Amino acid sequence: MIDLNRKERALFIKSQQRNPKVLTKSKPLLGDMQEGVPIYTEDSSGIKQYIRLNNIMYESALTRTGSLENSSSIVFVPAYDSGWVNAGLNTAYNFDHNLNSKLLKSELYFRADGNSSTNGLIFNVTSSNIHEIFDDPTGDNSGTQLTMSTLSRIIIDTSDASIFTTEQGTKNTSGHLRLVLWKTGLID
Repeated sequence: MIDLNRKERALFIKSQQRNPKVLTKSKPLLGDMQEGVPIYTEDSSGIKQYIRLNNIMYESALTRTGSLENSSSIVFVPAYDSGWVNAGLNTAYNFDHNLNSKLLKSELYFRADGNSSTNGLIFNVTSSNIHEIFDDPTGDNSGTQLTMSTLSRIIIDTSDASIFTTEQGTKNTSGHLRLVLWKTGLID
């Protein structure tokens, strides 16, 4: 990005209004350019913009953007992804993430198997409000419990009756867990 003072910005805006953008095939010479008037060129490497300000030529490469839908998508890449891990009842699973923090954003997913109504479905356990072991109305304990054990380890415990119970009451006793973590930038 070129830093322009107020006078240079005004000149640049004024030149943009009175001069159409023309695409040429060769790089301009400084002496052929008007102050504040951009020139665009195209070659095998793409499109470049040249502008003369205070008798200095500036060059920038322009990059192609996708559609508004594609270019506005924001992707937050996790710092840790456990991948799918087989899960059963009444078991503690250690996830060694080595992120040196207990203050992490976590998402725990459960992929069901073994039950015809939920087989293959993926549930976001952390957004379901059922991510801690609890006693359900039948007296069984259900769910999972996530513990930030150390600065580099998270332990996920599964209950003895159900790893994940759906809103419809379907109890899943086997499947796969996936832990995804993001660093928050907060210090313990």
